[in-house]
Amino acid sequence: MRKKVVEVSKDSTWYKLFSFSSWTLNTATAGISTSYNWLAKETMLAVAELTFHPNGNPYKFTYSLVPSQMTTNIESNSLSSTHFNLFPNPANEQLHFVPSTEFSSSVFEIRIFNAVGEETLKTSSSSADGTNINISKLSPGLYFVEAISQKEQLGSRRAFTVVR
Repeated sequence: MRKKVVEVSKDSTWYKLFSFSSWTLNTATAGISTSYNWLAKETMLAVAELTFHPNGNPYKFTYSLVPSQMTTNIESNSLSSTHFNLFPNPANEQLHFVPSTEFSSSVFEIRIFNAVGEETLKTSSSSADGTNINISKLSPGLYFVEAISQKEQLGSRRAFTVVR
């Protein structure tokens, strides 16, 4: 999906010569910046962005790779986002993982990947009430959690952000 973003900016410079004089407008400028974002179907995250200068010329193109670990080879079930919840999002020190009620008796293998697909943390959860995951050593940025239930052979994924 492509998303168009138009930003209008206005800037002005005022001056005052003496404390008893009034403010005078020196310059006023306006600019319109247009950018296009291409979003990944699965995560709705931007995978590419093209930004145009107010004069109409393209001046910045950025892209990111969707992590290859976001897919799995679980035989009959594809990854979905309904088998667990994560909060808070954005997170700072702790991320709370809670399996949905139909999977509360399952043992989940939990893996966290950074935005380029490198595994940064691996743990497991067997608690129906959920598990706190210490993310204090993760740098600020976008991460993906992949959780696979060992009993039901179902997998889920979610994105979250680390802030400081």
